[in-house]
Amino acid sequence: MAAKKLNLRKRYELLTRGVGWETTYQKMDDVFPYDTLEGFKITDWDKWEDPFRLTMDTYWKFQAEKEKNLYAIIDSFCKIMARPTWRTPAT
Repeated sequence: MAAKKLNLRKRYELLTRGVGWETTYQKMDDVFPYDTLEGFKITDWDKWEDPFRLTMDTYWKFQAEKEKNLYAIIDSFCKIMARPTWRTPAT
């Protein structure tokens, strides 16, 4: 029987759950002194849900799509500006 394919949310949970660890030889505040200065506080990392659920693979796909759209806009703008009708008449 073939294994059931996991959806993106389940795969993300498998990648990110259970990675919370505590230091044994040093206090956490000594190892990470600046984590208390961050803008948001998370008390229980195991229950925290990432609103974007981005893995690097997903991030690269989003960035590639955004870059493709940006270059299409830049290309269109260059084609429009190259038309003689759009140029100002020489005086």
